[in-house]
Amino acid sequence: MTDTDIILFFRDKPVIETSRLMLVPPSKKYVSDMFEYCSSDEVTKFVTWNRHTDISVTKKYVSKLCRKARRGLCTEWFMTEKDTGKMIGTCGFVSIDAVNRRGEIGYAMNPAYRGNGYMTEAVKAVISFGFSKLGLIRIEAKHVVENVKSGNVMARAGMKREGVLRRYMAVKGENRDIAICSIISGE
Repeated sequence: MTDTDIILFFRDKPVIETSRLMLVPPSKKYVSDMFEYCSSDEVTKFVTWNRHTDISVTKKYVSKLCRKARRGLCTEWFMTEKDTGKMIGTCGFVSIDAVNRRGEIGYAMNPAYRGNGYMTEAVKAVISFGFSKLGLIRIEAKHVVENVKSGNVMARAGMKREGVLRRYMAVKGENRDIAICSIISGE
């Protein structure tokens, strides 16, 4: 698959369904659900982006994702509960390297829904999608070393920790050690 193929593929707005979740393309109807967790210090503690201090920040961000989705440039999904339709997080590809058939996933979730296995379910579904639909060979994810919960999600999804990238990424003004995990097609 080429970069152009990936853009065309995501322009069709693929949906991923799991037993309890629907992973859907970005939509403005979920702005308030997203603001609910993007305004949380707990959620933004270990990520590169800042807490949304006002719903207008979330509106701009979701509008940007929707524009990217129309062009096939958005490779992340909004996680919604099947039963309620509530958007509880995001999960998807942070980047896709078509030449090397490699992708990196990232995710964020409303803390009120943690501890139910939703994120592991979503990550497994995105990994499966990457291997089966995009033909990827390797899928990786990174987390701040201190963010043990994120590392646990990766492990439960079948990813193996490869090591630590020392002072690899600036998070909240400080270069932090980042753990890298991966899974290879067929594992």
